[in-house]
Amino acid sequence: MKKILYVSVLLFMSAAVSCANASKCGIRLSGIEREKTCEIADGYSSLEVSDAVDVLYSSSTEKVTVKADSSVIRYVKVEENGGCLKIYVSGRWTDRFAGRDIGKISVVVPASGAIGTIRLRGASDFGSDAVIVADDLAVQVSGASGFNADIEAKGHVSMSASGASDITSAVSADVLEVDASGASDVSVSGRVSSYKVGTVV
Repeated sequence: MKKILYVSVLLFMSAAVSCANASKCGIRLSGIEREKTCEIADGYSSLEVSDAVDVLYSSSTEKVTVKADSSVIRYVKVEENGGCLKIYVSGRWTDRFAGRDIGKISVVVPASGAIGTIRLRGASDFGSDAVIVADDLAVQVSGASGFNADIEAKGHVSMSASGASDITSAVSADVLEVDASGASDVSVSGRVSSYKVGTVV
């Protein structure tokens, strides 16, 4: 009887250690969607989105609204620093989320009159409910991300897609520059004074 008890205790301890090594057994979806809002300063100039977040750039809101599973939403971070608005999932590539479905994460951000750069990576997607108006705009999309929005710029628009990413846009600008690489797809229409297209295999 003593030997059986000893073995049982060892098995229980082994399971507990294994769970701890997996960062407290990781995240499990609850199936319940939660929402949070964030106040941000007016006129951010750069937007950076990563970690499989879907963003809607909206002309009809003044706040950032985040929707995600209740087990995940606390890890969705909205940060401002030096005119840059960053949206990402804290610890996305740690054991906390490793190999796990984090569900759909959607974020609505207010349009900014000072926008100059939009960066997407890590299977993130960007859309807009209105034409993006800017002086100059750089769109950088990587890591199987997608950009689908129309642009009206006074000066220069540059677009780059890499790592199986997609860009779809109608552009009105003085100068348009497009680069695509790594099985990416860029579909652009519109009116420009001059353009340059580069493709890297």
